[in-house]
Amino acid sequence: VANLREVDCKEIVRLYQRCNGVVDSHDPSSDKNDPVPTALELGKDIEDLKNTIKQIQDGRKKYTMEFRIADTFTGSLAKLTGEEQEVVKITAFDLEPN
Repeated sequence: VANLREVDCKEIVRLYQRCNGVVDSHDPSSDKNDPVPTALELGKDIEDLKNTIKQIQDGRKKYTMEFRIADTFTGSLAKLTGEEQEVVKITAFDLEPN
C-alpha cells in the first residue's frame, strides 16, 4: 500500500468504529445504549470519509509514474527490425498502467 499515513489509518478506524457501533449486525448498539447519530453527524462522517479518501488518492499521485507514448514512438519504432519492434512493444506495454 503506497502512502497510507498513520493519520489516514486512524481516521478510517474511527469512522469504521462509529458505523459498527450503530448497526445490529455487529455488537448490538442497544447493549451500549448509544444514541443513533443525527443526520448532521452522519453527513459529517460521510464528508470526513470522502476527505480521507481524497487525501490518500492525492498522496498516491506523488508515487505514480505517469507513462505516455510520444507521438514519435511509431516513427522511431519503424526504424527498428521486426524483432526489435516486438521487444520494444512488449516492454512499453508492460510498463503502461491500465
